[in-house]
Formats: sequence, C-alpha cells, structure tokens
Amino acid sequence: MLFYVLGIVLLQALGARSQGSCEGESCYPATGDLLIGRESRLSATSTCGTSGPEPYCIVSHLQDDKKCFYCDSTRPWKKTENERSHRIANIVTSFDIDRKNKWWQSVNGVNDVSIRLDLEAMFHFTHLVMTFKTFRPAAMIVERSSDFGRTWNIYRYFAYDCDTMFPGVQKAPLRKITDVVCEERYSNVEPSTDGEVIFRVLPPHIQSQITDPYSDEVQDLIKITNLRLNFTRLHTLGDVLLDDRPEITEKYYYALYDMIVRGSCHCYGHAHRCIPISGDIEGIEPHQVYGNCDCKHNTEGLNCERCKPFHNDQPWRPAQGLQTHACKLCNCNQHTTKCHFDPAVYEQTGGISGGVCDDCTHNTMGRNCEQCLPFYYMDPTRDIRDPNICRRCDCDPNGSEMGGECESRSDPMMNLEAGRCLCKRYVTGQRCDTCMNGHWNLRRDNPEGCEACTCNTLGTIGNQGCDKQTGNCVCKRLVTGRSCDECYDNFYGLSDDPEGCQNCDCNPGGSYNTVCDKITGQCPCRPNIIGRRCDTVKPGYFITYMDYLLYEAEYSRLLGVLGEIEKRVQPIGVVITWTGTGFVEVKEGSILEFNIDNIPYSGNYELLIRYEPQLQANWENIRITLVRPRPVDTSSICGNTIPSEDQLAISLSSTNRYRSTYPSVLCLESGEQYTIRIEFESLITGQSRPNAVIRIDSIALLPQPVNLPPFSEGNTGLYRLEQWEYYTCMDSFYRVDKQSLQQVCEELLFIISTITYNGGIDCACDPTGSTSNICAAVGGQCSCKPNVVGRTCDRCAPGTFGFGPNGCTACACNMGGSKAEFCDSATGICPCMPNVCGRNCDSCCSGYFNFPNCQVCTCNGHATECEAVGGACQQCQDNTDGFYCERCRDGFYGDPRIGTGQRCQPCLCPSGVQSGIQHANTCYLDNQTQTVICNCYPEFDGIRCDRCANNYYGDPTVLGGGCSLCDCNGNTDLSLPGNCMAETGECTNCLYNTAGPHCEICATDYYGDALLRSCRKCSCSFLGTDTTVCDFENNCGVCNRVTGQCPCLPNVLGRQCDTCEENYWRLASGMGCEACNCCPQGSVSLQCNEFSGQCSCQDGFGGRDCCSCQNLYFGDPLDANIGCTPCDCNPDGSDVYQCRNDGTCVCRDRVTGAKCDRCAIGTKGNFPYCDPCGECYDNWFLIIQELRIETDNLIAQAANRSSNFTSGAFAKNFTIIEKNMQEIRDILDGFGNNTGDRLEEYEEALRQIQRELESNADELDKISGQLVFVELDTESENNRIDRLNASAIDLANDIKKLEQDLRNLTRIDIEEALKIIYESRDRANAAQQKVNGTANTVAQSAGVRQQVEDKIAQLRTQFNNDLDGYRQRVDAVENDIQDLEQRIIDLNTKVCGSPGDSCGSCGGAGCGTCGGLGCNAALSIANQAKERAQLAQNKFAQKEIDANNILGEVQGAEGESEVALEAAQKAYDAALRAKEDLGSVGQNLSRLVEDIIDALNDVDGAKPQQVEDIARETLAIQISLTPEEIKALADEIQQLVDSLDNIEQILNDTRDDLLRVTELEQRADEAKQFAESVKALAEYVNTALDNAKEDQKEAGVAIDNANADIRDAKGSLTAIESEVNSALIKANASLTMVQMMQDTLKDLSFAFTDNKNNIQTAAESAENAALLANATAQEAEELQQSFDTVKKEIDAKASRAAEFRQRAEVLLEGATLLEADTKSKLSRLRDLDDDFKDNKILLDEHTRSLEALKARAASALSTIQERARFYESCTI
Repeated sequence: MLFYVLGIVLLQALGARSQGSCEGESCYPATGDLLIGRESRLSATSTCGTSGPEPYCIVSHLQDDKKCFYCDSTRPWKKTENERSHRIANIVTSFDIDRKNKWWQSVNGVNDVSIRLDLEAMFHFTHLVMTFKTFRPAAMIVERSSDFGRTWNIYRYFAYDCDTMFPGVQKAPLRKITDVVCEERYSNVEPSTDGEVIFRVLPPHIQSQITDPYSDEVQDLIKITNLRLNFTRLHTLGDVLLDDRPEITEKYYYALYDMIVRGSCHCYGHAHRCIPISGDIEGIEPHQVYGNCDCKHNTEGLNCERCKPFHNDQPWRPAQGLQTHACKLCNCNQHTTKCHFDPAVYEQTGGISGGVCDDCTHNTMGRNCEQCLPFYYMDPTRDIRDPNICRRCDCDPNGSEMGGECESRSDPMMNLEAGRCLCKRYVTGQRCDTCMNGHWNLRRDNPEGCEACTCNTLGTIGNQGCDKQTGNCVCKRLVTGRSCDECYDNFYGLSDDPEGCQNCDCNPGGSYNTVCDKITGQCPCRPNIIGRRCDTVKPGYFITYMDYLLYEAEYSRLLGVLGEIEKRVQPIGVVITWTGTGFVEVKEGSILEFNIDNIPYSGNYELLIRYEPQLQANWENIRITLVRPRPVDTSSICGNTIPSEDQLAISLSSTNRYRSTYPSVLCLESGEQYTIRIEFESLITGQSRPNAVIRIDSIALLPQPVNLPPFSEGNTGLYRLEQWEYYTCMDSFYRVDKQSLQQVCEELLFIISTITYNGGIDCACDPTGSTSNICAAVGGQCSCKPNVVGRTCDRCAPGTFGFGPNGCTACACNMGGSKAEFCDSATGICPCMPNVCGRNCDSCCSGYFNFPNCQVCTCNGHATECEAVGGACQQCQDNTDGFYCERCRDGFYGDPRIGTGQRCQPCLCPSGVQSGIQHANTCYLDNQTQTVICNCYPEFDGIRCDRCANNYYGDPTVLGGGCSLCDCNGNTDLSLPGNCMAETGECTNCLYNTAGPHCEICATDYYGDALLRSCRKCSCSFLGTDTTVCDFENNCGVCNRVTGQCPCLPNVLGRQCDTCEENYWRLASGMGCEACNCCPQGSVSLQCNEFSGQCSCQDGFGGRDCCSCQNLYFGDPLDANIGCTPCDCNPDGSDVYQCRNDGTCVCRDRVTGAKCDRCAIGTKGNFPYCDPCGECYDNWFLIIQELRIETDNLIAQAANRSSNFTSGAFAKNFTIIEKNMQEIRDILDGFGNNTGDRLEEYEEALRQIQRELESNADELDKISGQLVFVELDTESENNRIDRLNASAIDLANDIKKLEQDLRNLTRIDIEEALKIIYESRDRANAAQQKVNGTANTVAQSAGVRQQVEDKIAQLRTQFNNDLDGYRQRVDAVENDIQDLEQRIIDLNTKVCGSPGDSCGSCGGAGCGTCGGLGCNAALSIANQAKERAQLAQNKFAQKEIDANNILGEVQGAEGESEVALEAAQKAYDAALRAKEDLGSVGQNLSRLVEDIIDALNDVDGAKPQQVEDIARETLAIQISLTPEEIKALADEIQQLVDSLDNIEQILNDTRDDLLRVTELEQRADEAKQFAESVKALAEYVNTALDNAKEDQKEAGVAIDNANADIRDAKGSLTAIESEVNSALIKANASLTMVQMMQDTLKDLSFAFTDNKNNIQTAAESAENAALLANATAQEAEELQQSFDTVKKEIDAKASRAAEFRQRAEVLLEGATLLEADTKSKLSRLRDLDDDFKDNKILLDEHTRSLEALKARAASALSTIQERARFYESCTI
C-alpha cells in the first residue's frame, strides 16, 4: 500500500511537470501505471480455475472455521456474479473499494510461473510494485526486453537465500547502475499476506553516479517494450516435505492483489503528453499511459526518435533541461523541400550545420542549393531565394573552356565574377570571343584559342602585336625591325610605353657618346664612372672642383726682393681661408714663379690669385707673364694665340681676397711645361713703397667650359653654357671655403670634370693619414685623421708633428716658454727660452722653478730639486721636510735651517721607529725642561707613549704590542673612564641590560640583540616555565638571551611559556599541559578549552571529551545503531532534566512514566496535580498484584506442559489460549490508576488511537512516496549541508577565538576564570550573538581607523619628504648664489677695478657705482663713449617702452597658462613639480657658473679696460627704433655694404663668428625648454642679474668710444701699418691681445646672454622666441663679421665702425626685450611664491584637521575596544 501511494504521488508530480508547452525547455509526459488499459497485453503462464473450479486454502485462515475456497477463472471477475475469478487482469489497479476482493492467483503447487507485459511501443520504465495476497515468492527474476521480446535481459534477482537460489550472483546493494544483483529483503516468509516487492530501475543511492541520463547504460535500463516476472520458488511451511497429499499444496500458490508498472512513454524530452498509437485523441482514458508521443521541437516518431522531414540541419538529440535540442529547418534557399543530415558536414562546419539539401530545383545545387549548376551562374542582382537566381552562361564556345562554362558566382577575394567566361589561354573578352594582344586567328579546334603573332607586342601600336584577323605588325614611333622588336639608336628598353622605347639620356661628360645598349640602356662610361647614364663616380674616385689645378705660393720660386713665408696654425672648428701651410709675404719688386706641368686638357684657362691684403690701399701694378717652352704650333689648339695674350696686367683690391684674370685667359696645352711669373712692381703707380707687403696664398688654373664639346656644340651646348653663367657657377670656386653647390652647377661640374680628366680621379687617400680610402665624390677630399691636412691627408697640419697611424699631434708649444708656436715636424720639440725645458717648453729646467720666469731652487742645502710651480723643495734629505726643507720630518726633532747647527734627531716614543715600538709620528723639545715630549696617537698616553689611553687596553711597551679600543659593542659610556680592564679589555660597565666580556649578550633574564641595544625583560610565565632548566651561569628558569624563549614544561608553547600546545589544556597545573583526548567521533575538533578541558562537541554529543551524549540526551553516540535520543523529560514531573542511561526520567513523588508525564498508580487528579487515591485503591492494587503473580505462574506452567504434547490435535486450542493470555498480560501491564468504570472510556480511546494510526499510516505512505523526490535532492542538500558545516566550523573558530580572548582576560586568576566559564556556559549562545554583532562593529571601526591612520601617515611622509627636498634645494641654491657672488667679485675687480665687497671708491656690483678715477678699470674709459651714445639711448628707451607693450600682450596670452598653475590646489603637487624643476635649475646654474669661470680664466692676460670696453660695447647697446627707422638704417647699412668691394672676403673671414652665432641661437632655443625650471631660482639671482645688466649697459657704449678712437687714429695709420700687421701675428702685440680679449669676451658676452635667456625666458612662449631669433639672426651674423674685421684691420676698417654699432644694437634688442620680460616674470614668481606659502598654510591646516580626526578615531577605537572587552567577559 505504501508504494501504491508512492506511485500516485509520482504520477501527480510528473503530471505537473508535463503540463504546459515545451517552449524553450525539455518536457516529459506524465508518469503512470503502464498496466492500466493494457489488460489484454498482460499474460501469465499459470492461472487457477481456467478449466473449472479449483480449491485452494489460505494459510492465514487456518484458525478460522472456513479456510479453503474455490477459484473459477473460466469467466472474468464481476462483482456479486463471479467474484471467484482470479485472472491476471485482476492485478491492474482499478482504484475501487473492492481491490482486496479480486486478485490473480496461480495454480496450486506450481513453482515456475511467469507474468508478462507486452507493450505496443517503447516506454520509459521506472519501478515495479507488487502486493501479494499470499507469501511472496522465495525466488523471483525480473526481466526486460527492448526489442519486443526478441531478446531479454535480467533486471534483478530476488530470493530468500541468494547463495542457494542463484549461486554466483552478486548480492545487493548495487554499486554500479549496470550491476545485476540478488536482493533478499523482499523474499522473507513474513508477512503471509500484503507483502510487497519493490523494484526500482535506478535506486536513489545510485543516481548520484549518473552524469548523463541519455547515456547508453541508462537508456538500456529504462527503455522497455516487454517486462517479464519469473516466479521460480514458492514459500512453504515445510509440511510438503512430510506429506504429499494434494490438500497440502492447496495452500501454496502465487497470488497478487495488484501490480504497478510505473513508467511513461519514452519521448526523449520532446513531448509533454502521449496519445494512442492510432492517433485518435478522442476518448482518451485519463489514467492510461499511451505509447505514441505527441512530439514537439520539430521531432516525430512513436518516441520522437527522429527529426521531422526537412528539419535535419542539426543532429537529432534528446532534450535536456533548458536545452531543447530542437530539430532545425534546413536552409535550402527555397529551392527544395527535402534534405538529410550528414555527420561529416556537421563536423566540418564546427557543429553549426549538418543539413544537406536533396533534389535542388531552379538549376541550383550544393549543400544548401546555394550554387548554380554547370553552365549557369548566379545573378548578383537577385536574391539567392529567387527562382531565377541561376542564369545560363553566355560564352563563345570557340574561345571558352569546357564548351562555354562560366564562373558561377562573384568573389572579389578569389577574383571570381559571376557569369565571366573561362577563356582559353590566348583568348579574352567577356564572351571569350577575342584573341589576346599578340595573337590572332580564333578557332574552336585550337585548345589555346588563338595563334601567336610573330610581332613583339611591346613594339606594336596599342601593345596589340599583330592584327588579330590578318596577323600583320604595326610598330610604335621609336621601334623598328620587321617584327617591331628593336629600338632606334640612342633609345633603349622596349616596353609598353606609348612610344615604345626610352631615350638613352647618356651623361655627356661621363659617357663617351650618346649611344647606349638597346636592351639595358647602359651608356659607354669613361674610366671610373658608373651608372646606367654614366652619371655617378665610382667609389674611391671623385670629380674635381674647378680650382683643382692649385699651386701654393710657399712652394714657388721667390725672386727679386725677397719676402717671408708665414706658416699658420689651422684651429679646429674654424673656417680656414687659405690653402697649404700659409702665405708668402711679398713686397714691391718681388717675383713669384710657378712651374706648370700637369695640364690635363688643352684649352683656355682662367688664372685665379688668392691673397690676403695687408694694407688698405689696392696693389695697383702686378704683371703676369706666361713663359712657354717653345713657340706655339699654329696647327695646335693654341695656334691662334698671340704673344701679347701671354702678358697680363692686374691689380689686387684691398677689400677682397681673390682675383681672377677673366675674361683674359691663358691657352694651355696638355703635355707641355709652362712657367707663370707674377711680378709685384709697385703698390701705387709712380710711388715707391718699400715696406708695402701683401700675402700671396696660391694660384689656380680654372678650365673654361666653352672649350668642351658639350658646352660648345648645338643648342644643347649653348643652353648648358648659359646655365653655367646664369647661376654664376664659376664664382663658387673662387673662395677657399666652398659653399654648397647648386644642383645645376654640380651637374655641369660633373660634365666638365669627367671630360677634362677623362673620367673619375683616384682618391689616392694616404693610408697613414686618412680614415678611409673613400673620399668625397665632389672635390675628392679624404677623411683625415686628427691634425692631418691635404686633400689626400698626406701631411701634418702647421703647428703639429708626428705624421703616423694616429694622425698628427699638436705642437702645443707653451708661448710663455717657447720662442715660436711651431715645433720640429719630426720630434715635436719646440724652441725654448733660457732655463726652460720640455718638449712643449712648458716647465723650468732641473733646479729651477716659477715658469716662465725660471729661478734657482732654495732648499737650505738639503735638496737639489724643487716643484716647478711655487718652488717647494722635493726629496728633502737629512730627515728634513717643509717647503724649503726648513724643518724636521715627522718622527724627528731639531732645527735644520742653515746657520742653526741643529740636526734632526729621531723621536723615541718610546723606542723609536727602528725598534718597531713607536706610537707617535712627531715629538717636540720642551725648552724649559729640555724633555722630548711625544705627540701620541689617540690610543696611547704618557710623554713617551708607553701606556694605553683611557678606554683602551693592551701593552704598548713590547714589540708588536699596542692599545686597542675597548670592544664593548657601544654599550658603555665612553665619556666615563674605566669601561674595560686596561690589561685584558674585558668590559666592566655594560649598559642597556647587556653583559659579557664585550657587552655582547643580554643580561640574565633579558633577551634581544645586545649589539642593537634591544635587550628586553623576558617575563616568563611561572605556570608554564620549567625552573629546572639552567643556563651557563646556573640561572634557572630564565629565557634564552637572544630569542627570549623561556624553558617550557611539557606540552607548553609560547615565547613566555604561557600557552598550551594544540590539543592540550590545564596550564595551571604547574606540571605542564594535559592532552584534551577529545573524542574524534563526537568533537568538532581535537582542541579543547585551555582552562576547563571542555571539548567542542558536535550536536548530539556531550561530556568533557564529547564521548557521551550531550546534556538532556541518553544512549551511546559511538554506536550508530543506538545513537543519542533526547530525554524529553516532562519539566513538571521530573526531578532533573537529565534522564538515566535507559532513557527513563527521574520522576517526582506521585509521578510516573518514562518521561514523568503522568500520575503514578495509586494517585488521582490531573497531571501534574497527582493526589493519593486512598486506602480503597491500595487494597485493590494489592489484589491485582497478587492476581498478576498467580497468572504469571500459570503461564509458566502451561508453557512447560505444552512442550510435552504434539501440536497436531490441540494446536488451535493452544493458539486461542495463548491469545487470551496475551490479552490478559497486556491488560495487566497497561493497568494504571484506572478503575473499572473507565474501561469503556479507554476502549473508545484505543479505537480512536487505532483510527489515528491508520490515518498516520496513510500519511506515512504519502510521505514515503515523496521520498523518491527527496532522494533525488539528497546530493544537492548534502552539498548545502557541507557548506553549512563549513560555516559552522568558521563559527566554532570564532567562538574559539573569543574563548582565547576570554582566557587572556582571566589568565591572572585561573580559578576565578574557571568559575566564570562554568557559570556562563548555559548563556553562552546569547552572549556569543552579542559578541558577534560587536565584532562586526569593531572590525568596521578598526578598518576606518586603519584607513585614517594610513592616510595620515601617507600625507605626513609625503609632506616631510617634500619639505626636506625643499630645504635641501634651497640650501643648494643659496650655496650656488654665494659661489656666484664670489665669482662676481672677481668680475668686479676686472670690470670696476675693485672686488666690490666693501663698496669703496671703485664700487662694484650692488654698490650703485662702478669704476672711477684711479680705478684703472674699463668703465673709466667707457664713460666718454657713454655720453656720446646718450642721444641714441633716448631712442632706445622709447623702443623699450614699445617692446614692453608688446610683452604685455604676450603676458596676457601667458595668463591662460597661469590659470592651470593656480588650479594646482594641493601643496605637495606643486612641491613635486618644484622638486623636478629645481633639479634641472641646479644643473643649469652650475654649468652657467662654470662657463663664466672658464670665460674669466681665459682673459687673464687681457687688460680690464679692454674687457670692459669690448664687453659693454657688445652687450649693453639697446635699440629703441620704430620699424620705419630700422628699415631706414637697414638701407643705410646696405649702401655702406655696397660701397665695399670685398664683402665676400669679409663674410669669409667672419664665417666662424656666424657659426658661433648660429650655435648661440640654437642654445637660445634650448634655453626655452628650461624656462619653467628656473622660475623658483630667479628671485635669488635677481640682484646679480641687475648688476650684470648695468655692467652690460656700460660696456655697450664702448663701441662708440672705439669708433672715436678709430677716427682719431686715421691720420697715423700709414706710418704704423707694418708695426700693426706684425703685432697681429706675434703673441705679445697689443692688437693681438685686443683680438684675443675680444674673442674671449665675446664668449663671455654670450655666456651672459645665455644666462639671461635661461632666466628671463621663464614664461616667454616659443613662438616669440623663434621670431626674435629669426629677426636677429642675419644681423647677428653681420655683427660678428664686423667685429672680427674691426679687430684684425682697425685702421683699414675705421669707416665701417658705425655699421658695427648698428648691428650690435640689433643684437642687443633681443637682450633688452628679455630683460624687461624677466622683471615681469620675477614679479610673477614672487606671486607664485606667495601662493605657495598660502598653500603651505592650507596644508598645515589640513594636517591639523587630520590630527584632530586621528585623535577622534583613536578615542572611538578605545571606546570600541572597551565595549568589546566588556562583551567578551560579560555573564548575562
């Protein structure tokens, strides 16, 4: 009955699951009894009464009067008519009240009987429930078939004794779902009726093994078409073995009340209901399970085992959960309605699609009918589902492949085009109906379509080759040949070009002619020329400049009035304006003869003379004569030359540096030798100037292009010549310093050079002097090693020596000690002055000092050598020392000076150096005591250093002895004496709790690191410390001096021995900790309470060790069969709540019952108010007790007698007697305090209880049915329980932690702690809840506090770091400023005449005055010039105002950028940027100061007046002109420039200065990048800059003074020309000094300018700086050129002084603008500083706020901790 109800519950549950649609999820039909409606499909091999009535008996009715009955199954069972029919159909559940009146029954005594159910379709079988009327079979087999009975498989064996009935079969339980086992529990004899057999296909305990419900193993078990039950053995009572009468077997047969075959139609999750096989859904029985699935998800079949037609795009699969695995419609693009599933296609598509379309129409094919049939193509304009998507190909069969097939679709990636015909090899066209270019005669029988033309297609018009019909050729314009396959002459490269070929375009100079190779286009190149056009010189070769034929004057013959050869050093980085080693200085009457023997090409040559004028006047009379070796042959190229053409007269301008004879030329022939004679007749015609000189550098012969055919033949030649002259290409070769050639000039030069020299010229780089054998392709200059010159790098430069693999070495002759700056070219030895030695003449000879004024050394007779600088004596003898060897050296005493007579004697401290016992370096003689007193080393003491000093130890009187500092590891007070013993060094006064010979260990009962002074008190716990363990000093019970570990008792842990080992307790015993011995089965963990020993018990366990049941429980928790049961003692009737071991409670008086829940016998009233009944009841109770005893005796006697009789005749009587006696016994046992008149009431109560039991039984059946589903959820719930257990463990750990905290609070008083624990145990849960809530609050508060503390610490650390960085950088800046101020003092001395520190009569920077009478400074000389420039200064001031206005606009734009600075609210951000900026500022300022020092050091030899004069003239002039005035000045300057005829020479001479100005301009651009970094420093150097500004202004007017001096000196220029020129060469000449000082101060001026740029352009935008640089660049170049020219030719260039001043004014304009801008920026920086200070104040306020917040957080934390401690220890 129980399982019947279970089946109903399952049916209802599965029916509810099946309701609704299958949309979006799997669905299953309702589960039911498969027998309902299938009575006709149910059969049995044995049924009683089929042939007529047959008797049978019922074992359970043997005591009844009627125990045998008849079975008549000839007709079906029908109520009241034929209730004796027991056919197999009776077992089908009918849900009526007569189910116990009909059953199936087999023939009597037959063992082997089968019941078979044949289903009409495949079903899903879940379980079988059989309820037997008689005994259940002693052996039975359940079988199944899934192929309609063809094959059978066994489900389960059932037997009373499996080993006997089915030997070898595994016994239950199942371990795997595929196991076939034998089960014994459903085959017992009892009960004799209503026994059940239950078989579950998938038992609950095995379901957890199932991961895939559709696996083959699972499906093989649950799918059935037939079910067969084989009963193989009847249960008997043994009497069949003793009696074989037929009536004995009449009570042994199989009889079934009912059988439930639970299952459902098998639809694989694709149907929610099933219908009859016929499909007729009318008249469906509600309780019948049909076999035809009503399929969804596009499936079909009785079991939805396949997809619907045309739904085969996905493989058929069962539905699972939310995965419907619905069959998918095939995609055939509406070209068919048939498809099938192909697994290979499905795998190929990665499981996306497996449908393959069948019978495609509309001329389509393919898996999705997505392709067209051959000879059809897909129309790209139509939808793929269009019936007319495929169109027939339109291809010419004569020219198409495969008879006219075309490309079926378009695919740009694969270069496919729908409908495009597949042409044959030489056929083209959309329809393949045209021959390709170069082919003709299209024919169908030709597999390649067309025949090849004999014409070259590249050479025919349109690249078509021949005519495609006739095959005839038509050539392009530049193509010839019968087959149009050859270019015309001078053309090459037959191609598809419209003209056919390309022009050879051979270079007329590099190639011999214009005819090139017709295939490659290669022209015939001259030697060492490469490239297709012959337009590139071969590596290792070069083309020449026009002045390649160069002849140096210093190598010519000097005749007549002899001159001098002047060598010049070639400075590195300076443009050289001469060639060779120098010049030849010639005078009037001098003659130079040059031998010419290397003319490469016959023709006219232009003669070029390079020189350096020394006078202001032009050299008017110079005669040039060409001396030929023989008369000119009239048939030669020079045959038309007349003798007068070999005579030339020229003059040399004083304003230029070269002179060409053009248009006069000299005709020279190759292979001839000539002599060119140049006669310097007179400077001025008709006047004799013997002292007039001019320096001749060299001459050069420049070939004339007109001599060459490419420049003289045809219009092309004329055009080239015009280009040569138009671009003045020849002028580029007049100068020594070649400018970059224009492209056209370089191309024409290539032609000239290659023809003149017949190709490229070998570089011939000297392997010793050059770094490579490759030279410059133009000019041929080799790459020279250091100090090596010459085109081929074959000689040392002037002023160097030692030509070798490393180049040449500079002579570096010291001009203070050398007679000249040139040395011996081989040895490098310079010519030295007297008493001067060294290769460079840079030191005094031995025995002399004070170079270059060498003096004899003075050494008191104790040395012969002294230092070259200062004269300090070297290697003093006789134990002397000192600058002049005037004192004794260390270790000696005396007076070694000449005349004293006292020699130096050794110091004995105590035994002298030689003895090895010496403890002082020096000593002295006490004049009063005449005692030698030693100056002992610090570790020694005594006048002879014979004892150790205080806090030192040792024996200093023995050899090898000494004194060592007391080694007490810093743990003594060195200011006090006696820290160690003087003999042994053992420390005596150890501090900081240290001890040991060297204070190296902690003192007793202390631990730590004595070396770190970290010794701390041990604080060993007296409870856990083992006082029997002693250290090396016999101190017992003390800790380890390093680790602090105390000696612990057994099982005690902790550095202070204050904690029991894990799983131990009872520290207070003083003997160590005892084991907890927690019961593993009953405790949460093996750890117990450290003080009470109480283990943490699991639910249901108790006792200290958790090995007993918990309080208020009884039983044995260690026995799984017994377990623990709640006492449930009634609180009103129990004396205590804890029950006895048998579960009975200890009752109060007059109360009884196992639970003390009713009044005891002999009492009356309603429990718990029980009163005694009285004497009457007492007497009645005694009578009942006596009767009970007598009855027990009679029962015992009857039992003894019954064993002597047989059970045959009296069995029934004995049974009745036993039943009656049992009733009496039950009455007596259950008799209480009830009286006779209440028996009826109890009978009614019993009947009510019986009804309740039946109702409970029904409910139990329902609950048992639900167990099926509960078991399915068991695994999930078990997982959930595991998670809950984990949470419980975490909670237990928290409780353990709280207990630990409680132990910490109560450790001082152990007994009191135990008392508190015991008292609070029953209330721990409530307290724990409160503590947990408080713990969360504490944790949150602690987190907040930690965040606040971390933030405060972060801000404080960052602020302190930034503040320290500020201080360090401010200190560094102040040091730099002090250093700068000291260097400014030196500058004041040179500029103002005094240091300026005391502001005397000469003043200085910061004094308000500079210079004056008697100051001998530059300012005194500049005052007059300053007055003359006053008028110009007024205009400058006006212009300065205008510039300030412009700067105001710039500052307005700058304001936008300053908004970003003001937005930086946080001080530490600003500090961080300042840190980075000041780092760069410090480096820049350091470099700036070093540059100033270097500049000042370079001008040591100059006079202060010259320094002041030139510096102020250069830097202090300001321009205050309007643009119109500037333009007027520019025009005036241009006029002056035009009046000069030697501008090029001036520019050439000043090119070095131009480069320097360009470099400075670049440095100015770089300064902009550092502008922001110098803001913070600007205010500190403001004063110094103002002073420097005043110095610059005063120095600027010095140019006017110089101009006046120049005008005054004009009258005497002629008389002193020679002296001035000579002074320019020599080092001591005054003009050379001025020039040197001018160069030096020029560097200084730019250093000042750089300084101002680095500071004043702090906020100036890059655009303004760039505009300023561009505006002044050209003017600065002209200014530098003018300066150089002025200083080199003061007298000759006097008229141009005004021009210099104007150009200086232009340069200074930028400085003036920057100066004004700097002041504005400094003001802004001060404002920024104020903002910074305000931000710092704000930061301080925020810091104070954070400190206050921290205090509040600390207070809150303290309060929280106090509350936490309260809750941890509270007992309420």
